[in-house]
Amino acid sequence: CDMHLDLQAKLLRIVQTGTFQRVGSNKTRSVDVRFVCATNKTPMEEVRNGRFREDLYYRLHVIPLTMPALRDRASDIPLIAAHFLDRFSREEGKFFCRFSPQAAELLQHYNWPGNVRELMNILRNVVVLNTAETVEPKMLPPELDAVCSRVPDTRPFETELPIRPMHEMEQEIIENAIARCGGNIARAAGLLGMSPSTIYRKRLSWESD
Repeated sequence: CDMHLDLQAKLLRIVQTGTFQRVGSNKTRSVDVRFVCATNKTPMEEVRNGRFREDLYYRLHVIPLTMPALRDRASDIPLIAAHFLDRFSREEGKFFCRFSPQAAELLQHYNWPGNVRELMNILRNVVVLNTAETVEPKMLPPELDAVCSRVPDTRPFETELPIRPMHEMEQEIIENAIARCGGNIARAAGLLGMSPSTIYRKRLSWESD
């Protein structure tokens, strides 16, 4: 949705005809490619505002995949937070392995306007600037406490985060995604940012263990 309208017109031609001409050439070349597009905007709203071609939108909008914002999948926050806490602790030679109940509550209730990247940034900051086994509220940015002063959420948060092998956590994340997608491996792969063949290969290796 950030593509210039002139470039959109050129892309539309390739999508429609499967052909293109190189700059300075009169020879038409054929291509057989698959387009995978991503945006953090609402495409149809961009179409209504004249910033995105409607014909190109319908050409590309064949198999839509929507990645919910982190605030809309709060139940995933404990697992994601535990993963990055373990990863950054190992990278920095630290010993963090859990969140205090108060810190866990702040993470669960925060709105996360920056989604997973913001969560990653905050946890890396915590690990780099502190030395402990437990993440405490005082280690977190003050804006989390300010935003989370509303009525507490009663959803459970796993506060004890044991150190586990990465392959176990990876398997749990993948199998959970497949289950939430109703067994649709292709959709789960898209949401996880990996190829279906990778998931099939990993599942075969798990079954053989």
